[in-house]
Amino acid sequence: MELKRITKNEFAKYYDLLEKDFIFEERRTKENELKCISNKYFNVCFIFSKELNKNIGYFSYWDFDEFIFGEHFAIFEELRNKGYGIKFLTNFLLNGKPFIGEIEKPVDTISKKRLKFYKNIGFQILDYKYFQPSYHNSNDKIPMYIIGYNAQNL
Repeated sequence: MELKRITKNEFAKYYDLLEKDFIFEERRTKENELKCISNKYFNVCFIFSKELNKNIGYFSYWDFDEFIFGEHFAIFEELRNKGYGIKFLTNFLLNGKPFIGEIEKPVDTISKKRLKFYKNIGFQILDYKYFQPSYHNSNDKIPMYIIGYNAQNL
C-alpha cells in the first residue's frame, strides 16, 4: 500500500468522504481544509492498494520534524473489517517517527471498536487531559484521548 497525495482536482471527492466519515465538529470546513493543503507540513492522501489496484481509503496528517500528528484516517466503508486499515497503518508506522493522534473517548460500540483497533496495533493512551479545540470558532470542545505510537519521549 502506498500514499498518493490528493490533487486539487481530487479534493472535492476527498472532502465528500470526510463529511461522510467525520461529524461536523471533528473536521474543518471545506474552505479551511483546502487552505491547509498548501501548508508544507500537512498531507492529505488517498491510500492506494497495489493488490486491489485502487484507492481504499484516505489519511491526513501533519509531518513535523520530530513527530507525525495523524488527523483523519478512514478505510472506505465497503472495505472495512478486512484488515486493510491494520496493514496500512502498521506499514506507515515503520518509518520510526513518533506518531500521535486523537481519538474520541469510547462511549458506544463503534468508538470502543476504534480504540481497540489502535491498541491492537500498539498505540497507547497518553496521560493528558485533552479537549479537541473547535474547528469552527466556537467554544465547543470535544473530550478526547491523545494516543501515541513510539511517542514515549514527546
